[in-house]
Amino acid sequence: MDDYPPIFTPMYANHHGVYGHTLETPDNSLDGVRWMVDAVMGSLKFSSENKLEMTKDQLEIFKRGVGFEHVDHPDGYFPNAYLLPLDEQNASATIKGVNELLRHGLIVEKTTETFETNDQSYEEGTYVVRLDQAKRSLANVLLWDGEDISDQASAMYDVSAWNIPELWGFEATPLYEDVSVALEPVTEPLESVGQLIGDGPYVLLNNSVESVQLVNELINEGVEVIRSEEGHFHIDATRNEQLESVISDSNLYLETTDIPRDGSMIHSPEVAILNDRSNHGTRAALLKMGYQVTGISTNDVINHKLEDFDLVIANGGQFDESEDYKKRVHEFIDAGGHYFAIGQSASSVAVNQLELSDATTHTGPRNSNGVVHVDYTPSSVTHGYDEEDLGFVYNTIWFSDVTDEEVVARFAEEDFFKAGFWKDAKEASGQPIVIEGKKPNVTIMGLEPGFRDHPEYLYRLLSNVIFTSSQVELVTPERALMTIENLVDAEQIYYASTINRLTAAAERVIEEDNYDAARNYWNIVIWQWNLNSFSREAYTELRYDAEELLAYYE
Repeated sequence: MDDYPPIFTPMYANHHGVYGHTLETPDNSLDGVRWMVDAVMGSLKFSSENKLEMTKDQLEIFKRGVGFEHVDHPDGYFPNAYLLPLDEQNASATIKGVNELLRHGLIVEKTTETFETNDQSYEEGTYVVRLDQAKRSLANVLLWDGEDISDQASAMYDVSAWNIPELWGFEATPLYEDVSVALEPVTEPLESVGQLIGDGPYVLLNNSVESVQLVNELINEGVEVIRSEEGHFHIDATRNEQLESVISDSNLYLETTDIPRDGSMIHSPEVAILNDRSNHGTRAALLKMGYQVTGISTNDVINHKLEDFDLVIANGGQFDESEDYKKRVHEFIDAGGHYFAIGQSASSVAVNQLELSDATTHTGPRNSNGVVHVDYTPSSVTHGYDEEDLGFVYNTIWFSDVTDEEVVARFAEEDFFKAGFWKDAKEASGQPIVIEGKKPNVTIMGLEPGFRDHPEYLYRLLSNVIFTSSQVELVTPERALMTIENLVDAEQIYYASTINRLTAAAERVIEEDNYDAARNYWNIVIWQWNLNSFSREAYTELRYDAEELLAYYE
C-alpha cells in the first residue's frame, strides 16, 4: 500500500487540491526511463486536453472545504475545529506547530477571551484551526491523531503514522461543535516568548528540545549546569545581558530557584554514532539538540577508536560479527563507556551477538511502524515523560525474559497500538521495549526516538541517555560521609581513630553547613594523610570530596 500517507509528495499534493500519483518503474534500465517519460508525457497530454474540467474539480475540492461538506463521510466524523492551547512554560512545540500550519497556507485564528467547551476552560490566546476552509483536508491530516490501518492492507511500503501534535509535543484537541468564541486571524509567524524570571540561579525544565539546545550551548560556554534527580536543569548563573538575549530569542521559561544539593553536574560528552547512514534520523536529532557527533565504523571499533568517546550510539545494521569486535565493545563498557543501541537491528545485535543482555528478542513484520502507548518507569532515561506516555516504532522489536530492575519502558497492556500499521501487534502488549543491559552503562531501546528527524517530543530520550552518561555527582556533606563508609568497607582506611575523626568531621559539615566546617574536614584529611592513615586511592577520593566541599561553601 504505497499511496496512504501524506509524507509522499503526490499524497501531500492531493491535500492542496492538486492532482498527483505515485509512479515507479520496475526496472532500472533504459526501458525504465522510457516508461517514465511515456507516463509523464501522457499525464501532461491528458491535463492539457482536460484542463478546464480538472480546474473545476480542484475548485470543487476547495468549495467543499469552505462549506464543510463531507460527501463520503457521515456527519460528525470530522471535528469542526482543533484547539491549540499555549503553555507558556513549554511553548516551543505549539509555536512550531502554528508556524508550520501557516507555512502550509492554512487559516489559523486565536481567541480574544477565555472560554469553556467540553467541560474545559481555555485561556485567551488559544489557537483555533477551523475545518471550514479551502484546505480543510490538509489541516485535518496535520492535526489529527492518526488511525490503525493494520486491517486495511496486507503490507505497507513505508511509514503509515505521523501524528504531528503528539510526536512534536503540543496539544491539538478536536472540537465537535460550533466555535462560539471571538477570534482574530493569525497573519504572521509567531515570535519567541522566552522569559527570565528573577535574578538567578535558574531552573530550566526538561520538557523540550529547545531546553536541551540551551543546556548544550551554556555548557560549551563554560556555564555550570546541574541536573537534578528529577531531570531538570539548574543553571548556576545570575541575570546578565547575554543570558537575557538568549532567552528572549527562545520560547523558554526560566525561574529563579536554589540549586539542589542532590544534583549532578553535566558536561559535553564525546559522542560517536556507529555505521550511520543518516536514514534513521538520530544524527539529525542530536545535531538539532546541539551535540557534536562523530561517525565511526566497525573497523574503528576493532582498532580501539572507542577509547576516544564517552558514549557510542548504534542505530542501524552492518555490524562486525568477529570476536575482536565484541571484545572491544565490552572493553569500552568496562572502562566506563556507555553503549546505546536504538531500533530493531542495533538492539538485536546488542542482545544476541554482543550479549549485553540476557533478554530474548522478538520482532514484528517488516515495515511495521506506528505511534504507541508506552508505560515509562521513572528513571534517568525517562526524565520529562509521564509514566503513561507515547513512543514511536519502526521495524518493531521488543523483549522478554527481562528482570523488572532492567526494564525502563514497556508497551501499555491494553490497546497500546495507537496509529500506523502492525499486523498482530497484540502479541507485544505489555512487553519491555527499553531495557538496561546486564552491565552498567548499557541502554537498549526498541523505540525510534529520532526517526527521520521527525518525532521531536521523543528526542529527549536520546539526550537523557547522553546526559546520564556524562554527569558527575555533586559532592555534598552526605556524599562525603558515604565516601568514608565505602572506603571503610573496602579496607582502604587503616585505623579506627582515623575513621572516627573523618566521620565526626563529615557529620559536623552536615550539622553546621558552612565553610568553617568544610575547612576543618579538609584539614583532617590532609593531617591523616601525612600520618599514612589510609591508602593513596583513599586519599585521592577524600581530598577530592574535601576540595569540592570548600568550593561549594566559598
